[in-house]
Amino acid sequence: MSRLKKSGFLGKLMFLVGLLLLWSLMKGFFELRGAYKRVDEAKEVLEIEETKHEELKEKLEEVQKDEYIEGIIRNELNMQKEGETVVVLQDGELSKIPDQVRDDVEKKENWEKWLDLWR
Repeated sequence: MSRLKKSGFLGKLMFLVGLLLLWSLMKGFFELRGAYKRVDEAKEVLEIEETKHEELKEKLEEVQKDEYIEGIIRNELNMQKEGETVVVLQDGELSKIPDQVRDDVEKKENWEKWLDLWR
């Protein structure tokens, strides 16, 4: 009978050890699955940030061009080059120009329009 008690005790002990091992294995599996999920999310964020980075690099190249800088100086700071005259029209003044003149003006290059203005 003492052998049966020992084998019963060992069986229960082995069963508990097996349950602990199974619980530990399952816990590790779920932690690993969560880690893979975080890695996938990080990859998605990385792709988005790389896209933003490329867009910002293109924007930086754009704003470093002389044409962009000159446009900001002229349009937002209301400055002009030496010897130029700035003409400011109020809203609606362009519609007062006759259609024939407006068509001629729109077909001309910008420098031609300025030349006509000073004639």
